[in-house]
Order: sequence, then structure tokens, then C-alpha cells
Amino acid sequence: MSDAAPNKRAEPPRDTLSRLGRLTLKELRETLRDRRTIVTLVLMPLLVYPLLSLAFKQFLLSSFQQQGQTQWRIGVATEPEGVVLLVLLRRGDELLKQAEQPPQGSASQDAARASKSGEDGNSAEPAVEELAVFTTENLDEAVNHMQVDLGVRVRPRPPGEVPWRQRMSTLL
Repeated sequence: MSDAAPNKRAEPPRDTLSRLGRLTLKELRETLRDRRTIVTLVLMPLLVYPLLSLAFKQFLLSSFQQQGQTQWRIGVATEPEGVVLLVLLRRGDELLKQAEQPPQGSASQDAARASKSGEDGNSAEPAVEELAVFTTENLDEAVNHMQVDLGVRVRPRPPGEVPWRQRMSTLL
């Protein structure tokens, strides 16, 4: 007798499918009537996806750039200014390296120095050798047209002016 009785759960009744179709059409009509929903569904992806692709592109390009590839272009007005600038930068680099060296036997400072270093043990800061100093006739124009990253004018100290080191030591 159980073989003769039809299994009602095997086939969904037609009434259930027609109700589902009516419900779907009703919701679709309501959605298409609301202008804010249409704007959200259509215009937002048109605006957001290009912006996201640009952001991801910039992120990927910056993350793949290796630290050793960065070269800073510095512009100076005259050749003697460039020589003075390089001498000052090298001296400053030496002073910074001396200041970073911890006293012997300091484990916490060794860990701090290791965290500042890159994966290959080099400092994350650019070395003086990665700077390219260019002499240009019009320094302002070179900076404005992005021919150099930084424009520097080295001026001599006027007679009688106190050096900055002495001024800083009086403040401390």
C-alpha cells in the first residue's frame, strides 16, 4: 500500500512555485520603483570599482619597489653648493650612525637596532650614496617641473652669527 501512495515531497506543488514567482516579481517591481536603490545598484559599482583598482595598483607598485632602488634627486644652484651639501650630508650620516651605536652589552638596544634595520640588515633610511646632486640654473623651475625631488640653497653663515650647535646647546 505504501508503494501505491504518491510521495508528495518528491515534487513541489505548482502552487508553491507560482507563489514564489509572484513574490519575486513583486520585490523586483518595488526595487525598480525606488530610484535610490537603482542608483546604489548601478552607479556605486561604476564609481567604486575604478577607484579601488587605482588604489590597489598604487599599493602593489609601492610594495614591490625595493628600498635600494630609491634615488633622491637634489638640485643646487651652483657646483660649490653641491659639494658643501654632500660634505654636510656625509658628516650628518656619520653622526647618526655613531648615535645609533649602543653601549656594549645592551641587549634591549641591540633589539631596537635590529628592528630599525631592513630584512638584509641595512638601515631603512637612504644612505648618502643614494643621493644624486644636480646643478641647475633655475632651481625653482626644476622643482616645479619635478626634475629634482628637492631644491637646496646653501648660504654661508653671516659673520657674527652663532652656529646652530651652540644655539641648541643653550636650549637643552
